[in-house]
Amino acid sequence: MRNDVIVLHTGDAKKVLTNVAEGKPFTWVYLGKDITRRESISNHLGRDQRYPIGNFLQDTARQQKQPFLDFIAALGKFQGNKLFWWASKTAYKSPLASDFFLLWCYAAMFKKLLSERTLDESVFLVVLVEDRWLYRYLWQLYSGEVRFASKQNVFWKKFGQKVKGLLAKGSLFLKDGYLIWRTRSFIRHATKSNLITGNSRVYLYSEMAERCFQQDGDYRDPNFGRLPQIVDGDKLQLTFITAPFRALSLKKKCQVFPDAHFAFLDQHFNLGAIFQSILSFPKIDLPREFESKYPFIRTLVQREVAHESTSFSRHLLYYYGFKNWFRQIGEENAIILYPFENQPWEKMLCIAAKESGRNIKLVGYQHSGVSSYLLNFFFGNGEPDDLPLPDMIVTNGQHTLDLFSDSKFQRAELINGGALRFEHLHRKNTDSLERTNGSKLVMVAFPYSRALTAEMLTALINGMKDRYDNTMKVILKPHPWIPFESLGIPLPKLPSYFENSNRPMPEVLKETDM
Repeated sequence: MRNDVIVLHTGDAKKVLTNVAEGKPFTWVYLGKDITRRESISNHLGRDQRYPIGNFLQDTARQQKQPFLDFIAALGKFQGNKLFWWASKTAYKSPLASDFFLLWCYAAMFKKLLSERTLDESVFLVVLVEDRWLYRYLWQLYSGEVRFASKQNVFWKKFGQKVKGLLAKGSLFLKDGYLIWRTRSFIRHATKSNLITGNSRVYLYSEMAERCFQQDGDYRDPNFGRLPQIVDGDKLQLTFITAPFRALSLKKKCQVFPDAHFAFLDQHFNLGAIFQSILSFPKIDLPREFESKYPFIRTLVQREVAHESTSFSRHLLYYYGFKNWFRQIGEENAIILYPFENQPWEKMLCIAAKESGRNIKLVGYQHSGVSSYLLNFFFGNGEPDDLPLPDMIVTNGQHTLDLFSDSKFQRAELINGGALRFEHLHRKNTDSLERTNGSKLVMVAFPYSRALTAEMLTALINGMKDRYDNTMKVILKPHPWIPFESLGIPLPKLPSYFENSNRPMPEVLKETDM
């Protein structure tokens, strides 16, 4: 057993100094994403002793991306209940919804640290692991090689997730159930119905937020730009089908927009659908051959199942809601356009549409960027064969069209529809902006992830707080669904030349130099 490596859970970080040989220099590695905890440990162990893993993690992720995708694809083939599989965040694969890939990469990094040990071997290596399940997984793999100084039991983590799952089901029944009931009641008693019947109709799935309701009386979904005007120009009847679980105040606003027609997915979530969703529990079957090929991987898979409990029932509810809607839809032909991100709810839509037997054409519009590690847009070996997909995927540029073609999306018709949400950039004044103080405006846009937003904000402020020279102003643009106050961490004080902006992206971009 190696005596120059010690592994601890981050909750035991204070034990590090007592476990390192007296007087021996050490360096520490943090495997986790809790910025507040990492900063606290830095103050305790020393920032200079920390071994930064950023580049190491990126290199590992590049190497492990396809093996992980192949693992998920192989796992999916063994699942008996395909509906439950596609409703899971595990099948979704996005690192914005699940930490599975991150933990997979941490495990690969740990193996490299032990086998290649690029650090000075006279220096003691301390590995701090934030996730209790990952700690147990590493203990199962390497307990005979290095010293593990923390408890490896995950019972209380599993118990805590079960409690959270039950609370989520209770919230779905009580809180969301009440909102659904109010929506159905509101639909029945509305003095004005703005739904039109006809032989064919285009439905546009809208996330519906306050920013969609414009002062000029127009309803604009930022994901689709001027697509409604294009549809209207083709004399097609358009109805916005709005996302569920939105506040009743927003739904009431829909009644005062005479030029837009709305339907609410909530109104198709009946009591039977709610009970079916609540009484369903996530399950992932793990075949025996996986145990030999991926030793102890069951630990990380069990972690995924435990974490599915808070979202699984809600994903299933979409399926039952769509099924109810398709039974009632009156059009002979219907086209449903929705923002394509390959999310679980989208797969529920695709499955329900296929099972309905109706003439329903699904068109997914890839409205935002696709980065290398948004794994929901990439596949393992054979995965697209039974993946629920729309009939057509419209990309927002040639680059993504080529990317999707290479990623085996060919079961759906692929076309380049252009970046509708960014058309305002064609009207941008490209001349340099003149300001009275001569400063340049830099916008920093944050992602749809609380952990990444917290890390970016902390790194940005730490890196720039002492570099102000009166030539720059920084506009912070958080994601609309992740305002800074929702991060749940003590925020550092913003430097005087930083501004937290909630203005729309197109408006800020007009003023931005970088």
